[in-house]
Amino acid sequence: MAPIWLWMIAAGVLALLELALPGTFFFLFLAAAAVVAGLSSLLLPGWLPWVVFLASGVAGLLLAPRLARRLTPATPRVPLNVDSLVGKIGIVQEAIDSIHGQGLVKVQGQVWRAVADEPIAAGERVRVRAIEGTRLIVSHYVTWERLVADETEPPQQIWQQRRE
Repeated sequence: MAPIWLWMIAAGVLALLELALPGTFFFLFLAAAAVVAGLSSLLLPGWLPWVVFLASGVAGLLLAPRLARRLTPATPRVPLNVDSLVGKIGIVQEAIDSIHGQGLVKVQGQVWRAVADEPIAAGERVRVRAIEGTRLIVSHYVTWERLVADETEPPQQIWQQRRE
């Protein structure tokens, strides 16, 4: 039997192994290397197709992660469970006082204990900045209307203070 057919049979067996063991993505490159070695056996004598098989197999395995990253689009991290509340808007149910800095906030239909650096009256809208344990860290939800209505400081100063 001609060496090319032995290489093609080996490539077929390696491809079947790849199908039988999904998720490995290892035998596919070895099957491709066997095809390249089989084609090189038409031109190269003796043991040189084995060198081609080893070189192309190692090259394929080394280039595989780079190829996979290029073909797979980057997916943004999706916040799950409580982490999904960060950035959401809530309404203060129980005023956040200046002494303890604690109160209650309703976010997405759930009432949470909340902490803020400044007192916030009940009924005001707040943005969830972070979560520590079972408490939300909130700050005033600033809108342009609120910035314009507040005449004590220039709007840029208020906006910068609220964003921090």
